[in-house]
This record gives sequence, structure tokens and C-alpha cells, in this order.
Amino acid sequence: MQVILARENSVDKEYHPSNNINNTSHSGCTVNVESQNNTIIIELAGEIDLGSSSRIYSLILQQCKQADKAVIINLENIVFMDSSGLQILLRLREKLDHYHQHILLVKPRPQIKKLFQLTAFDKMFHIFADQEQAFAYLAYEERQNKKT
Repeated sequence: MQVILARENSVDKEYHPSNNINNTSHSGCTVNVESQNNTIIIELAGEIDLGSSSRIYSLILQQCKQADKAVIINLENIVFMDSSGLQILLRLREKLDHYHQHILLVKPRPQIKKLFQLTAFDKMFHIFADQEQAFAYLAYEERQNKKT
């Protein structure tokens, strides 16, 4: 596990070889990253706002480059997201579409789900109740692609 604690002007690093997880905290938002079945799982916690969005986007994009199939973003612990958080998701979707990879969102809280409905993000993204449903969708898509 690699643990990275990021602050506004400094970065403290601590390396743990026993696991392959990154943990990065920045301006009220924590980004945890792990890999499973050629898919990157990103767990966000805290708040995504204008002050943290560019750094969060950079951290997530760096991890997305390691994904073969898809990126799952777990929003269960996001308590606040403004338009800059929505912009992160749109920009990631553009990048991943370019590489023919999926971006899947899981477990948004009711207030985040409402934000997605008001902005039609629920029509632009695949949103699932949990990771198991997201992985089932990826397996289904893979089977469909093999048929064609």
C-alpha cells in the first residue's frame, strides 16, 4: 500500500509494499485508489469544490492511465460536490471514452444523486448502487463485445 498525504504546499509520502493502494488527501477530499480485475477503483471522501478540483482531477487522471477496462468511482463518502466536481467527471469521461474505457459511478449519496438528476448527469453516466452491480455490468459488456 502506498499512502500519500497531500497538502496545499507539501506532500508527505509513506510506502507500504504489502498492498497496492494509494491514499491521497487534499483540501477536504481524500482519494483512495486500488486495482481489481484490470479496473481502477477510486474512492472519494469529503468535499469536491473549486479549491480542490484541479488537484483531484490530476490525481485521478494519473491513476486512470493504469486501467485496462474501466474506472469505478465510489462516491459514497462525498458529502459535497459543486460544479467543479461535475467538471471533473465530464473531463474524465472524455478522456476514458478516447481510450474506449468505461467510467462507472457507484453509491452517490441522495444529495449527490439529486445533483446528477438536476444536471442530467444521471443520463450521461452509468450509476450503480454498489460495486458488485458495476462489475456485473462490466462483465455483461465484455460478453456482448465478444459476440460481435
